[in-house]
Amino acid sequence: MRGLMKKLIIIPILAVLVSCGGGGTTSPELQSLQSLTTPPVSGSSPIYGTKVIDGYVEGANVFVDFNYNLTQDEGEPSGTFNSDTNEYEFLDSEFSAINNWTVNCGLNRPRVAEVPVGAYDSARGYVNDAYTMLYFPHDSDGTGKANVTPFTTMLLASINAILPSAITVADGCGTVANQTAESVKQDVNTFLYNLEVNFSINRNYFYDDFIASGDTTQQAIGEKVVDFLTTLHKIESLLEQEYNMGFRGLLTDEIINKILNNQAFSDVTYDIQNETVSTQEDSHFRYNRRHNFNGVRGNSLGQILDSDSLPIELTMANLEANSTVLISENYEENATPTIISGIRVHISIEQRKGDQAYEKTFVRFIGPYSVELALRNSDRRVIMSGKNASTSAFELRIRSSNNPYFTDNIVNLMSTRNTSDIVQLYNDITTIDMSMSGSQSNVYLLYANDFNLYEGGNSSIGNWMFRQQMVGGSLYEECTHRDWETRTQLEQTTGTEAYNRCSEVL
Repeated sequence: MRGLMKKLIIIPILAVLVSCGGGGTTSPELQSLQSLTTPPVSGSSPIYGTKVIDGYVEGANVFVDFNYNLTQDEGEPSGTFNSDTNEYEFLDSEFSAINNWTVNCGLNRPRVAEVPVGAYDSARGYVNDAYTMLYFPHDSDGTGKANVTPFTTMLLASINAILPSAITVADGCGTVANQTAESVKQDVNTFLYNLEVNFSINRNYFYDDFIASGDTTQQAIGEKVVDFLTTLHKIESLLEQEYNMGFRGLLTDEIINKILNNQAFSDVTYDIQNETVSTQEDSHFRYNRRHNFNGVRGNSLGQILDSDSLPIELTMANLEANSTVLISENYEENATPTIISGIRVHISIEQRKGDQAYEKTFVRFIGPYSVELALRNSDRRVIMSGKNASTSAFELRIRSSNNPYFTDNIVNLMSTRNTSDIVQLYNDITTIDMSMSGSQSNVYLLYANDFNLYEGGNSSIGNWMFRQQMVGGSLYEECTHRDWETRTQLEQTTGTEAYNRCSEVL
């Protein structure tokens, strides 16, 4: 088994550094790094005309990302800059590495602009810090053109979770890639629709060529965003050096909301992640590693902020102490038929560093609802979520070392992935009646300080919870009602009436 519980493994992968650096004044050193006289595309009619905008940026490496990993792979050609139109252009003959390629397929894929030191920004001069910007298609874009800007780059936050990790370039116009394209478009369109409904902002605001329109306000905001992305680039570079792999960083929704509400901001929050390329380990499971540094606050000067909002030096120790760090190894079932009909299995080891640090191993069974066995620090937990509208969550938490139930060695199961052991564990978990009506028959599972929780309810304003706990050899029961938003307790019943009260709502 991979060695996360002992020592982090360094695995180099292909990943993208989504980060930006501002321009500077002209210098001979920078001018010598880049030729600025690239001839326009000739021959057949050019396609995928793409502008890179902070000002107009010349000297970038621009490509269409057919497999959604946001990095350039062999078979994904670079565009050629046309100085007459400020566009990067492509020829259809350049896409022969992609099976069943069509122009329309490429129109529905992200475009990536990697801007090196020495590129020229028509508004800000020569670029001092390398950066990358992104563009994601949307339904109203039928021209085939694209403007890659700081604003389109921020849309990564709305679709990052659905980006796949196992599509090849050759299959970039295949079924899985096409399904991903539709999912990305749907999420982007939802975001743009919410702009129109909640802020009365035209959906094209994030896609406009604000240099051509002369919108100096939008240009100033874009330049400010670039300055904050410069800090993101420095954070990613530090992580890349530490782990010998690339990281993908994104600005959280916080900055988008502030921009749309015309609020001033002096710092922003970043979520930074890495996911290794998934590898097939056996006939049922693929393996990958994930690293997440979430909730990192930074300013526009390349500094991160501590819990008192004071700038501190960017070091690994400071980064870990001022973010939520989650590192995991994952085996995820991807074969058909599945080991258990209608269920997919996910086995994982997870570490959280910094505040509220923990180590967790779990086996999760995902189907119409989710059930799992987890070992978190010294606690054993059986968890259900999403089963029905009334009792929507259940947890059995075993704290007693004398409790003989669910003592399965998850680390060993992760190593062997023995199918009969997996089926047996699933059967053991699902024999528990996790509904409120079955709570009285589950008391046998409780030893000293162990407890059962049943959550859910039919209230639109709050959440109900029934708790059974073995305390000093006696069963303690309580029924509580809390406000969903504030978690304020609205009602509590204990003793024999607790079961009767919660039975009415769970």
